[in-house]
Amino acid sequence: MATFLLLHSPFVGPATWNWVAQVLKQRKIPAIVPILRHRKDEPPYWKQHVEQVVTALEHLTPKEPIILVAHSGAGVLIPAVADAIQQPVIGSVFVDALIPQDGKSRLDLYNTKEAADEFRRQARDGMIPPWTEDDLKTAIPAPSVRRAFVAQLYATPLAMYEEAIPVPDGWPDHPCVYWKWTEHYESQRRIAEQAGWRCIETKVGHFYLLQEPEVVADQLVEIGNHLLQQAGLEPF
Repeated sequence: MATFLLLHSPFVGPATWNWVAQVLKQRKIPAIVPILRHRKDEPPYWKQHVEQVVTALEHLTPKEPIILVAHSGAGVLIPAVADAIQQPVIGSVFVDALIPQDGKSRLDLYNTKEAADEFRRQARDGMIPPWTEDDLKTAIPAPSVRRAFVAQLYATPLAMYEEAIPVPDGWPDHPCVYWKWTEHYESQRRIAEQAGWRCIETKVGHFYLLQEPEVVADQLVEIGNHLLQQAGLEPF
């Protein structure tokens, strides 16, 4: 059996995936949600995050198959994570996420330069302020879920959005799937389609995984079983 490795954007917290992980574990399907944090004055930040993922997998055997799943800004970490961990990655799933391009930053991958510049203008003393509960009332309607999500937010360095993130040679060397939720990521879906990846579209909000964790878990299991079949492994 494979293990789902669920990566949250470094700009939010593990609550992003915790409810989905709980559903998977209730079904006896292994799922790990590494906590991605940073030390402000020790860039590169992406390398810190990759090291934290490696540490989160230390209890697994080196032969444990991994299905990498990334949401939003975590997408750009997938190649570096796949390259760093000991375990074999049998597939990667980008969930409303950025697709990395070698040497480009998250802001480089924004849909337009104007949008990137607007984002930069939010910075105060080099830091991007976190969302508040009021900011997320529409995106995360359930008050208790929204409160738990916001409790893990903190200001993040603008430099984290601007740092170039490498893509190792030969990536991807395994099947990739793109699961688009919002129109904001349509350009990313087109890139995936052009690359020949399997693409799925569900017209929901960007934080759908907090609203319908069981439905998201269902789809991940379906994707996971397809990847396991491609790898010649037993399904969940």
